[in-house]
Amino acid sequence: MALFGIPSIRMGEWVEITTCNCFCLMDSNKNLCNRFCADGCNETSGSSNKIKECFDKFGGHPMAAGLSMQEDRLEEFREKLNTNTTLTEEDFVEKVHIDVALPISYLSESLIKEFELLEPFGNENTKPLFAQKDLYIKGIRVLGTTGRCLKLFLSDGSQTNIEAMYFGESDGFLEELSCFCGKEEAQRVQRGLPHHIWMDVTYYPQINEWRGQKNIQIVIQNYRFKHQ
Repeated sequence: MALFGIPSIRMGEWVEITTCNCFCLMDSNKNLCNRFCADGCNETSGSSNKIKECFDKFGGHPMAAGLSMQEDRLEEFREKLNTNTTLTEEDFVEKVHIDVALPISYLSESLIKEFELLEPFGNENTKPLFAQKDLYIKGIRVLGTTGRCLKLFLSDGSQTNIEAMYFGESDGFLEELSCFCGKEEAQRVQRGLPHHIWMDVTYYPQINEWRGQKNIQIVIQNYRFKHQ
C-alpha cells in the first residue's frame, strides 16, 4: 500500500515567531496513518532531501510540497527523520512576532487608513501585528448564531475605551478565562462587574461601519490573561 503525505508548516509567545514542519501521511483511502514533526526550517524540500530514498516520489517548494512512499518504509522514514532533525525544545515554545507595541490610545481613523495603503497582504507582505499590554476587560458578549465570535469591551485603564473582536473558539476563550481566575470571577468579567482580570493582546485595528456609524475596533489575534 502506498502512503501519501503533505509536509505542512505550522506554529506560530509574544515577541518572535517559530515554525515547525510536519509530515501528515495518509493511505490511499485517505486514512491518517501518522504525523511526524520534521526539521525546524521553512525549507520543507530541504528536509525531504535528507530522507528522499524513503520516497517513491516527492517534490515541491518552501510553501507547498508532497510525497508518496510504501507503507513498509514507514519505520525507516521515522528513524531517518529523527536522525536528521535539527529541532530543539526551544523550537516547540510558541511565540508570536509583533511589529510594534502600539497603544490603543494612538489609534485613529487616519492612521488605520495609512495601514490600508500597505495592502494587499500576503506571504511576501504580511499584515502588521501590533500589541498592547494591560487592558482591562469591561465586558464580554458572545455574538452570532453559532456563538463562535466574541466582542470584548476593553480599556487601557485611563481614558481610552475600545471594542475588540475575537474570531477564535469562543468556548475555548471563556473556558481558559474560567481556568485562569475561577468560574465566579469569570462570570463577573463577562457581566462587566468589578474584577481584577486584565489582558495583553496582539491585534490589528480596523474601522467598523454599521448603519452609517463608524467606530474603531481591534481584532484580537493572540491574548493572555493576567491579574492586576
